[in-house]
Amino acid sequence: MNVPKDYEEFFALLNEQKVKYLIIGAYVLAYHGCPRYTGDIDIFCFYEPKQCNKNFYSPFDI
Repeated sequence: MNVPKDYEEFFALLNEQKVKYLIIGAYVLAYHGCPRYTGDIDIFCFYEPKQCNKNFYSPFDI
């Protein structure tokens, strides 16, 4: 399965920072043989509030 270079770089950054994540949506459907082009990628990230920095906010801070 071909993945755009931007996505590869993004996932490399997530992996480098040891972020736990799931790829969801159309990319998963395509991987399992049901392609559906949407032009984007859906990601669900798991994180603890202590992992947040100035670029992210915690739902507990709202």
